[in-house]
Amino acid sequence: MFSLRVQPQTSPNDKYVGIYPAKPRVTSARNSGVPSFTPNFGRTASDSFTMSQGYVNRKLSEKYKGIADDYARKEQNNIAIDYYRRAITTKPDYAQSYYNLARVYERRGDIDQAIEIYEELLSEKPDEPEAQTLIGKCYKDKGDYTTAKTIFEKAVQIDPKYDFASRSLKEIDNLILAQTDPMKAEAQKQEAAQRNMGEALGMVNQYVSPKTREILNNLTIEFADTDSLSGYQNIAQYENHNKRIVITKDYLWAAPEITAAYIVHEAVHARDQDGLSSIKEEQDAYELSVRFWLEHNNGVKDPELDYASGLYKDSPELLKSKVAETYRSRDKSMPESSPNHIATSKNNIFTKISLALVSTRDKCFSRKIPIS
Repeated sequence: MFSLRVQPQTSPNDKYVGIYPAKPRVTSARNSGVPSFTPNFGRTASDSFTMSQGYVNRKLSEKYKGIADDYARKEQNNIAIDYYRRAITTKPDYAQSYYNLARVYERRGDIDQAIEIYEELLSEKPDEPEAQTLIGKCYKDKGDYTTAKTIFEKAVQIDPKYDFASRSLKEIDNLILAQTDPMKAEAQKQEAAQRNMGEALGMVNQYVSPKTREILNNLTIEFADTDSLSGYQNIAQYENHNKRIVITKDYLWAAPEITAAYIVHEAVHARDQDGLSSIKEEQDAYELSVRFWLEHNNGVKDPELDYASGLYKDSPELLKSKVAETYRSRDKSMPESSPNHIATSKNNIFTKISLALVSTRDKCFSRKIPIS
């Protein structure tokens, strides 16, 4: 499983590009954003003009951003930068253009310029925890842990439930500790991984069917390095040959609710007990992990899971469409369906959310999981 928020890139050997798409919308003729020509009772002509101009600017900015995204995928960065700038000038509070522009600079290794772009966004939208966190990440990548820590703390203050910020702060604290006491830092990391995985497995155990629970209990589930597909690192993966589920070790500081959602995703693959996947299998895995996340996030916010959940809440078909588009672009050899998944998808892989959860009195399985 990897991010749905990044658009496909041209070369499979390129590093992660990180181009954020605008979130698709499901609309009707009645609620499509088309300017109304009915009387605006209670509004002045100036109000109506301002609203119409705002709509036009938004659409024009989205158009510029779309053109920029295309050039960014082709690595025609100078042209992409120009169009991102047009998008920002047209609609200065349109956050997606800033994020994508900063990603282009990061890809070119111009971290300082990326920081400037994120700071521009914060001048327009001071309460953007993601922009604040990404600035901190830039400083972390530069090796300036002290500045990164200060910025991560600001992001957590903006939104304490925003996990990208809180896990980044925990990680930087550990990196700072490792500079003076590496053994203590490593022990702290191992303890965090064990606690995170144990709590996550406890949540999953209450959600999955007995059969799936039995399968999971016979797997190794751990934080470790994950593979890449077309230059995109997996957040999580099921390895049938190794009989294990791997969550990227970048997430060992994440909230256990997030870890649990990714275990649920990979459990769909593990349930088939083969090394095959397909578009249909990925669609089902995303849907079930999103349903789990919506039910059990406990107020935690995560940009990846929240993006997928937003698609699902708009329409389950919208999520399926995005999953299909993403996987087809990154692995052209992936089949539309896989035989074992067709057979097992008819069974109760999971209990019904909110209606038939396994009793919390059942013993939760958990294992002390080392970091590879």
